[in-house]
Amino acid sequence: MLFRSAEVKVKVRKADQNKLSLTAVNQDEFYDEVTRKHKESPWQPYSMNVTYKIGDRLQHPSLGNGVVMSLIEGKKIEVVFPTAIKVLVHNMPKVD
Repeated sequence: MLFRSAEVKVKVRKADQNKLSLTAVNQDEFYDEVTRKHKESPWQPYSMNVTYKIGDRLQHPSLGNGVVMSLIEGKKIEVVFPTAIKVLVHNMPKVD
């Protein structure tokens, strides 16, 4: 189960190939834990045309800095931001 608000209790998720496995008490701690775990990954501007992988750190223009937590259905990613976890699109073809 993923954190959907800052009011959550401790959650433990089993690791698999498409998700990070972390524990935290609230959204702030969760975000801090994820960013520390993937500090070697450089920050990159978010673009729906880029293909991301778990652990990639991105800079969203309105949501701020986030880390990719899981891949969903090939064209979606789940990203943890300081205030929320959001589902974004990625790996979309460029439209000329």
